[in-house]
Amino acid sequence: MVVAISELIDSQELSGGAYTLKYTATGSTDPEAIHDAVLAGTPTLFKLRVRDPDIAIAPVYVDTVTGVGRWDVTVKYSFCPRKMPFDTQAIKIDTAGGTQHVTQAIETSGSYAAVNGGAKPWRWAGGPIP
Repeated sequence: MVVAISELIDSQELSGGAYTLKYTATGSTDPEAIHDAVLAGTPTLFKLRVRDPDIAIAPVYVDTVTGVGRWDVTVKYSFCPRKMPFDTQAIKIDTAGGTQHVTQAIETSGSYAAVNGGAKPWRWAGGPIP
């Protein structure tokens, strides 16, 4: 059965820099299916805050005979969640080290004609190279 998620009207609450959004989920009696659908159906970022991976799910009613259920879902968004979401990757970039040595200068560059004398020496801004 398809799980439907809908945000409640005026569900966005701001408290201590963290937002709390409230949803209603229907279509399943399995709390794990509801949890997975909420993770897939809610944004990972909300107003520059990260979704907290601990989602509160409370059953309103669950009918195991017909397979119908209604759940109240609360999702929190904060600047610093307690745990990083499983789909977040950390990338570490090291910009230290590494040097480059220039070994070619005007004094050390040369021009060599082909064996049969076909190529002319190239010119640079200061004049021809002998």
